[in-house]
Amino acid sequence: MRKDIILTMLSFNAVTAIGGGIMLMTGGIEPPSVWLQNTVFASYFIPGLILAGVVGGSALLAAIAYAVNRHYAGVMAILSGFILCAWVINEIAVIQTYSWLQLLYLTLGGLIIGLTYTESKQVLIYRHHRT
Repeated sequence: MRKDIILTMLSFNAVTAIGGGIMLMTGGIEPPSVWLQNTVFASYFIPGLILAGVVGGSALLAAIAYAVNRHYAGVMAILSGFILCAWVINEIAVIQTYSWLQLLYLTLGGLIIGLTYTESKQVLIYRHHRT
């Protein structure tokens, strides 16, 4: 059950981050240009690429690893959760604007980390007791 919840959260993060990144890169969504003032970016293309490739890509790879039961899926999921949290914290620090979506994704990242960690511990304890 917990594995299904983690897989769902990773998949949600992958789809929304990749979709959001593509929208930023193509101009499908256009946040205020004033948000780029405190950055090295002239446009939203590179932030969109990072959102899609790093944030969404890490979630997608972790979701695939979970779906096919790879032994490293837990590590990938935890890393993906940390990447998501780092993205949101950096976004808040740079643009200095707050949204309920930031709280949602920060919570999502924390849940991915926490649930994956506790699920991974249970698997390790189970394996230890079986041997």
